[in-house]
Amino acid sequence: MIAVSPIIGGQAVKGPTVKIMTELGIAANTAAVAAHYRGLIDGLVLDEADAAEAGGIDVPVLVTRTLMTDVADRERLAREVVAFAGTLSGETTLSSAGLDVADGGWLRPVAVGP
Repeated sequence: MIAVSPIIGGQAVKGPTVKIMTELGIAANTAAVAAHYRGLIDGLVLDEADAAEAGGIDVPVLVTRTLMTDVADRERLAREVVAFAGTLSGETTLSSAGLDVADGGWLRPVAVGP
């Protein structure tokens, strides 16, 4: 399962996510999102604004533009998430899925297991 962080630069994309996290004493950042879903997700998609946090996350991470303002953004993000999931399952690579650094995404794989 792949999760897309609902937080960009410490702010919720939509809704009360940051307010609720703050009230619960949880840091409003992507590392906290990853920690909350630990054991449930196989990878996390972060916005470029949060790229510096990628190194502190213990699941594979895809950093790309996650804010969707139009249909083209939605299609691009969906394509990138599906390609990312494929790399984690070993079924494809980002380049074979038509995704490369020129598309704005980059992947930081993490060794998993013993």
